[in-house]
Order: sequence, then structure tokens, then C-alpha cells
Amino acid sequence: MDEQEARFTRLYETYYRNVFGYVVLRVAPHAAEDVTGEVFTTAWRKIDEIPERALPWLLGVARNLARQSHGA
Repeated sequence: MDEQEARFTRLYETYYRNVFGYVVLRVAPHAAEDVTGEVFTTAWRKIDEIPERALPWLLGVARNLARQSHGA
């Protein structure tokens, strides 16, 4: 596993529940897993841009995706 994969894995394992919990309060229950998945897809694409304090960044992505994609 390279460094980027390892960082992504750590982010996912550490923050999935936080992000999902944030999202489930902002979108329809059936959409929460999809939006959370989109957050981590974005994180993978931008792994080198994520700051050391990753949770606020991830929640910002979640907020934007919930607004854009699901009208929250």
C-alpha cells in the first residue's frame, strides 16, 4: 500500500462514522450512505489537498454535497 492509500484508509476508518452522522441529519435517510460515499470519493481524488485536520474538510465536502445533490 502506498502512502496515499494508507492515508485514505486512515481517514476512512477514523472519520466514516462522523461524516455519516453529519450527513444523515441533512439528507433523506435513504441517501445518507450515497452522500457519505461521495464524500470519500472526493477525498480519494483530492487526497493530497486534505489538511492535517481532516474532519472539518470532510464535513465541508459533506455539507456541499448534501446541498447540491440532495437539496438539504
